[in-house]
Amino acid sequence: MTMRNHTRRLPWLIGAASLAAVLTMSLPAHAQLMGNVDRNTSQKTGSDAECASAKNPINPNQVFVFCNTAGVGMFAARSTDAGLTWIYPDPSDKTIADGDPGQGPNSCCDPTLAWDTFGNLFITYINSSVNTIETILSTDGGATFTNLATFAGSVDQPTVVAANTTAPGAPVAVWIIWNQSGQMVSRGAPVTGLGAVGAFNTLTTASGSSGCSFGDVAISPTGVVVQVCGPSGGQVGGNINVWTDADGLGAGGWAGPVVATTTLVGGFDFIPAQNTRSIDSETGLVYDANPTSPHFGRLYLMYTDELIQESSNTEIMLRFSDNNGTTWSPTPIRVNDDPTVMSQFNPKMSMDDPTGNFMICFHDCRESASNTAMREYCTAAGPNFAAPAFLPNVQIGDGLTTSNGDGFDFGDYSALDYSNAVGHPVWPDRVAPLNPDGNFDAVTDRVTGNVPVELIGIQID
Repeated sequence: MTMRNHTRRLPWLIGAASLAAVLTMSLPAHAQLMGNVDRNTSQKTGSDAECASAKNPINPNQVFVFCNTAGVGMFAARSTDAGLTWIYPDPSDKTIADGDPGQGPNSCCDPTLAWDTFGNLFITYINSSVNTIETILSTDGGATFTNLATFAGSVDQPTVVAANTTAPGAPVAVWIIWNQSGQMVSRGAPVTGLGAVGAFNTLTTASGSSGCSFGDVAISPTGVVVQVCGPSGGQVGGNINVWTDADGLGAGGWAGPVVATTTLVGGFDFIPAQNTRSIDSETGLVYDANPTSPHFGRLYLMYTDELIQESSNTEIMLRFSDNNGTTWSPTPIRVNDDPTVMSQFNPKMSMDDPTGNFMICFHDCRESASNTAMREYCTAAGPNFAAPAFLPNVQIGDGLTTSNGDGFDFGDYSALDYSNAVGHPVWPDRVAPLNPDGNFDAVTDRVTGNVPVELIGIQID
């Protein structure tokens, strides 16, 4: 936790000139995602924010949510019916990593989750009392936990990911990155079965990552690993850099940095909706891991930019790479489709691995004249074009919500898992009557819809 003029011929944009003909066609009327009834997963006193969510790829009915919370520990909830109802690993206080036996070492903040195809749920967070990155493991859908790994150092905002690979000895690879003493570091391990996690490799620093933070990491289908981070301070922005480890869990290490793009959003960029905490570029990476996709192995980069310095007109942007981050698409694709100059912030991107379709959700102030109230919006795109064509942005949150004024605002990031054609965003919300005490609760939704094959590549129902 760091204490810290577009063409509108269609409501989505394509960032490749070769697709000009596509921009003139009519969007099918049935091309639409939709939100359902918001669900309050936490329903507890105090605020819950800065969440992570994950869905079991071998049992899509199992969903896990993990959040910063007021008081000791971290809020944790799980669902066995695809997010319709929620239960708690510890129903007595709805928290784990709080000193109770069998619930992991004590926690401070910065939750992150990954669920692999063996059924392993990796739960990573910071224990600030001893400056460690902690990872606990659940093999039963988030009901019980064992300690997996502890990494020491002056630490901030970790990310854990797991993915299938064709790399020798690693049918699944799990990687954790974080900022340690001002630089990005990483460790990875092979996974060979349920509960069978090998030794993590030696701590490796991404050379030239000083002044870069708030990162993300992605694993290619062949085991190549790419990490990204953005400016770590100020409001003027800077470079968004990527590093590539071509042999993954091998001895090669990180090559780079490569400047993927630039942003005018700094590491502490104040906007009306986050006028105490500020926002950052909140970069994100996902790979297209569908072998039948026309862009199998494509790497997508999401980030927040600002059109005019200190205008608070922040926007969600996308670029892509077809060579593991060595070069990037020259023209950014604008994800939010609003005609306003209001803020969009705290985006999250998630890939539906079997299809190559991906979803992006974000906090959106387009409906707020004062630019202070946000509603959660989502959109999706698929791999069928030379560049992604996003569906219209859709309201997911059931109402507008503002910061509760506690200094934490909406936090540094939000949560999303998109798989089996259903998205599960999680965001802090205090809309009554869903949340009667006026503090933030962890609210989620099931994002479904009818997406035409000609635009996104698969029918979702």
